[in-house]
Amino acid sequence: MPETYLVTGATGNIGRSVVTTLLSLGQKVHVFTRNTSSKIAQELSSDGATLFQGDFSNPSALSSAARGCSGIFLLTIPGPDAATFASTALEAFKSAALPDSVVVLTTSIFNDEKTSKLVNSPNAGLPNKPPHPFVTGYWSMNDAVETTVKESGIPHWTILRPAYFMSNYKDFNIRYIHFPALSTEKKLVAAVKPETKFEMNDPHDIGVFAAHALAEKGQPRWEHKGISLASEILTLEEKAAVLSRVSGINIQAEFADEAESTKSAENDFVGYMWFWQRTLSAKVDMDEMRSFGLPLGSFEKYLTKHREELIRALNDTKGGYGDMSTDELLAAAGQHGA
Repeated sequence: MPETYLVTGATGNIGRSVVTTLLSLGQKVHVFTRNTSSKIAQELSSDGATLFQGDFSNPSALSSAARGCSGIFLLTIPGPDAATFASTALEAFKSAALPDSVVVLTTSIFNDEKTSKLVNSPNAGLPNKPPHPFVTGYWSMNDAVETTVKESGIPHWTILRPAYFMSNYKDFNIRYIHFPALSTEKKLVAAVKPETKFEMNDPHDIGVFAAHALAEKGQPRWEHKGISLASEILTLEEKAAVLSRVSGINIQAEFADEAESTKSAENDFVGYMWFWQRTLSAKVDMDEMRSFGLPLGSFEKYLTKHREELIRALNDTKGGYGDMSTDELLAAAGQHGA
């Protein structure tokens, strides 16, 4: 018998993938969206989903959408109030959902014991300073949301922890946060080592994993698990080579030395992100990822599919993150492949 699942953030790339995968598995889907008349919402309706209008600030609307559902895909609103929104959403969901329900949450690959120790150490591994407020804010936000899910009382839960979104390389806002020299100088500049690995996520793959975690609730591979995700793991030079092949534009990888890396980490949140990546290294075992038996994309296939957007992005030299507040950066960094 098919069950019904509530999907929040359904018109973004991840949420849409959750919806279409659940429908392909023969399940029913309630889509919770701010704008039921949007093009994507209407397409999901045509595919067989039922639309409900509202957002996390309207618990009664979410309760209506949750009526009779066996689970919820929770895509939280990034920012300092993320845990509050998540708590409100889960309470509204529980008020109307079926008793033996499941929640699947997407958060961050950096939410683990090793990262917690690094972030909470006196100088966070740096000689003189704690990390940039963005770093502690980003980690604390995700940790609080995860705790909210674990303590929600919902019987089954799975937390999916993706890392770097492949969509960051074509998105006009996110690109400047991670690689500000990509369009202006055609360089991927990072304070990492040549051998440093980056977990790359196709947003569609995240949605596929989420849909299966919902539809297969209670199975040991999903039950009360925090799962770090990657579609592919690449070095900075490998990413530059893929960008070059797909776009036809020569993109070079550039590495900062150890002294530059430390100075950058002390003075700039992007520099600290690279310090984070260099210190913690890759967290995903790709053999374990493949053991789920679910299809995984690649950076090359993703960029090829979005080649026109990529080329526009590589030729856009406007913008930057310099005037963005920490809260704005948190929101931008959590766009989940939109």
